[in-house]
Amino acid sequence: MKFLSRYRFLGPLTAVIIALGGLLLTYNWIQASNELALSNERMSWGFRKNHDHRIPGITQTEQKLIDRYDAVFTIDTDQSQVVLTFDMGYEEEGHTPRILEILAEKGVEATFFVTGHYLTSQPEVSRSILEQGHLLENHSWSHKNLITLSDSGAIDEISKWDDLAFEIAQHHGSYFRPPKGEYSERVLKLTQDAGYRTVFWSIALVDWQPMPDPSQAVTEVVNHLHRGAVILLHGTSIDVVNKLPEIIDGIRQAGYEIIPLDEALGDVEPPSPDGADDGEGDSSDTEQRTPIQIFIDILRRLFTGR
Repeated sequence: MKFLSRYRFLGPLTAVIIALGGLLLTYNWIQASNELALSNERMSWGFRKNHDHRIPGITQTEQKLIDRYDAVFTIDTDQSQVVLTFDMGYEEEGHTPRILEILAEKGVEATFFVTGHYLTSQPEVSRSILEQGHLLENHSWSHKNLITLSDSGAIDEISKWDDLAFEIAQHHGSYFRPPKGEYSERVLKLTQDAGYRTVFWSIALVDWQPMPDPSQAVTEVVNHLHRGAVILLHGTSIDVVNKLPEIIDGIRQAGYEIIPLDEALGDVEPPSPDGADDGEGDSSDTEQRTPIQIFIDILRRLFTGR
């Protein structure tokens, strides 16, 4: 009887273990089902322009995905405020330094979405962007369409950029702009899981090729200004570079203030490099434990009391 009494707790304990195991399996099944249910249908970011200085229209599907994955195409403000962003797949000789000079002269903080090629070929310029108070953000490693890649391949396009940005500038990005604006629900979810917020735009122009009339770089921005606009310009365009002072002046003359993206979104700055994980500590393991690890930890506590 004494022998049996020593193990009388096994009945309830077994029930607890089975219940926890069932919850774990259910959790994993739900997670797997959700992943499988995500659509990878190709979507290309676009909107309906208007000349009434109102927020451009997007489809219900686009709005649902924006809301579901905390993506951005405008900033939420009741003020006449806009955000200025540049896409930089590569560096035309001298363009970025000239852009930085103009921004400094005008007292404007902007966001630069750059590729891995840009970081690799322009480390000094990349550091200058940060040193001058601008945001250096992720435009993917090699400008590939993430829809065509596996989950691991898409995440690699994001994480390789982040690794190099930290290597050359002790900087981690917070925002991601998908190459060519091509995305799917799966890509939005993978981007979010990688710790990034997807940033689209609400004003853009055909500036990746020479313009018939360079003054279009100004009018295409100013004529479509609206409260909370996220403006996309390509820093590789000589027309944009030459007309940038007029673009900034035109925005201000229309009564709009240009504010930094992170300020506009109310987001905190990335963690200080001083506190970055160098791979030797175990804090990340504690913060990112899987359900299996949590389950094993519960069992260990039940059996050992520790």
